[in-house]
Amino acid sequence: MVSRSRSKRAWCDLLRAIKSVAIGLALSSPGACAAPKEFVTAPAAYTVEPGGEFEIQLPATAGTGFVWELASEPDPAIVKLVRHEAARADEAEGRVGGPVLSVFLFRGIAPGRTRLSLVYRRPFEAEVGPARRADYSVLVQPP
Repeated sequence: MVSRSRSKRAWCDLLRAIKSVAIGLALSSPGACAAPKEFVTAPAAYTVEPGGEFEIQLPATAGTGFVWELASEPDPAIVKLVRHEAARADEAEGRVGGPVLSVFLFRGIAPGRTRLSLVYRRPFEAEVGPARRADYSVLVQPP
């Protein structure tokens, strides 16, 4: 006869295995971590005067571990990141998780041209490449 503690351990192992498979299937299904395209409001290029500001809004899904971040710092002599924050998407009101907008606010510093590259990735998975990338051209020109 199987002891009670051994039987309980077997059940716990089985439940852990089922949970791992379920989570793996949920994360690997198409669109599991993707946010709706209608939240993308950023054009591919920006033109701004020195001192002028512009905003890039990118879709994200709360609770997945994915975040939008700068792939590299833009030329600080031309453009500066003023603020980065996550804002709930209108349709996610009152829901845990769900769609959010990652909002980046930039300010033109001096005339010139630079590129902004943002990546959507899990910061704790350093060996894995980004799931998405967004590239922008920025021209800061005198008034």
